[in-house]
Amino acid sequence: MSDFLTLSRDFNTLFIFCKKLLQLHATRYAHFVDSSPLGEDCTYAKITKREFESERELTRERLREIRDKASHLLEVLDNE
Repeated sequence: MSDFLTLSRDFNTLFIFCKKLLQLHATRYAHFVDSSPLGEDCTYAKITKREFESERELTRERLREIRDKASHLLEVLDNE
């Protein structure tokens, strides 16, 4: 397998990790607040904020995955 193929797969993995983060409540809150005339009083925003508490550890896990993959990619690129 070529080094570039491995690099490309690693970038795709990073993208998948970012998409997983976007599915969590922490990333949806701003959308609801910004798109509703009620702002933070929007029902969906309130629910999203409440639901985030149950996803706090999962959010940390997703961020660690992103950090680790991004660090790996930076290391690979720096050593080329």
